[in-house]
Amino acid sequence: MSHATRQEVFYFEEIVDNDKDTKTTEETYTLSECHVLNDTSDLPSKRGGATLTAVLAAQGNTLLYLIGGANRAAETFGDVHVFDWDAKRWTQAKPSIGSTTFTPRSGHTAVARGSRIYVFGGANLRVGAVFNDLHVLDTDTMTWSQPEVGGDVPPARNSHVAVATDKGMVVIGGSSPQVGAMNDVYLLAWDDDMSWRRIRPSSSTVMSKRELHAACAIHDRILVVGGRSSSGILCDDVCELHTDSWTWTITPLTSWHRCAHAAGVLGGTHWVHFGGWGGGHDFLSDCWQLPVRPAACHDNGIAGPPTSPTTLNAIEPCQTSMHPVPLQVVHRHSPPPPPLEETPHIVDVALVGSEEAGLVGRFAHCACVVEDASLVMFGGMTTDADLHDLWVLTRLPANTT
Repeated sequence: MSHATRQEVFYFEEIVDNDKDTKTTEETYTLSECHVLNDTSDLPSKRGGATLTAVLAAQGNTLLYLIGGANRAAETFGDVHVFDWDAKRWTQAKPSIGSTTFTPRSGHTAVARGSRIYVFGGANLRVGAVFNDLHVLDTDTMTWSQPEVGGDVPPARNSHVAVATDKGMVVIGGSSPQVGAMNDVYLLAWDDDMSWRRIRPSSSTVMSKRELHAACAIHDRILVVGGRSSSGILCDDVCELHTDSWTWTITPLTSWHRCAHAAGVLGGTHWVHFGGWGGGHDFLSDCWQLPVRPAACHDNGIAGPPTSPTTLNAIEPCQTSMHPVPLQVVHRHSPPPPPLEETPHIVDVALVGSEEAGLVGRFAHCACVVEDASLVMFGGMTTDADLHDLWVLTRLPANTT
């Protein structure tokens, strides 16, 4: 598929079946402003290229950890902010005395395993540094550590992906000024040795080199979509890495290509993708989905990952193409005093368009799935501004007509 034209725009629209005797299912997502109970001065500074990682705290509440990032002035951050999902409040974390120093960076990855967050790679463009170090944040003690690692340590990179699997943390692709885009694969096993292993595919089929892509892990597979090459060409395929044999399967992905977007699986059934850059002059503010379904309905295709252990073995692929979905934007105001209740303002994007709905296209925002039901997105960049807002993408029950 050629991407010579750079003026393509994706619109929110409902795909209608003209057969009146056939039942159609309309799926809608809401995109809601998250009402944060902080003063503006207490919010994380505006940034893109950060990571947002959900961890279930010992007290049972869900905490979202915002790590690093940078703004368009190349100011790079090494701070940690914590958003309490239940209390709807940000706090800036203060690492414990004795912690190692976390070097400011953006374009890194952060993978949670239990109460620990494993942060790898990234870059600090202001000083021209690209990293291949590993830092671990213990969220119980708020302590940074930098374990000694051995084996085949990956070359320095940023804008890569990392996913947690049963075997360990898998890092795929990315880029650096010295090398350009990459397509190599590395595994950091979940053991005390903290040793890297380079994975060499056992067949000649491999993923093309890319950066700013998205990935997810499902059972014994890792799926990669999107991204762009060193020459700026956007990728339009789904790359499936089988972790039992370390072989790639590449499938063309029609009608969809972009990079630096946010993605996550909701309800174990729908892999959703929001925003990013699709090759035009502006960044995007649309929502696409790749449905998955139970293993009993298995056919050849593409899958997204489950988001909880209970669905890990229950999902198999069912689609080979992305689909745009209708989106309703929910604007909330400061809560009124009791006993009054807030009345949110809901706008159907398909009817009024993104601009009238108050949506802005964004790039390099970060996101994580919360409670298997919502994709929570932070910040990013527009074409002329940095952001520090928080939005929640939620799938509504489907209506069959």
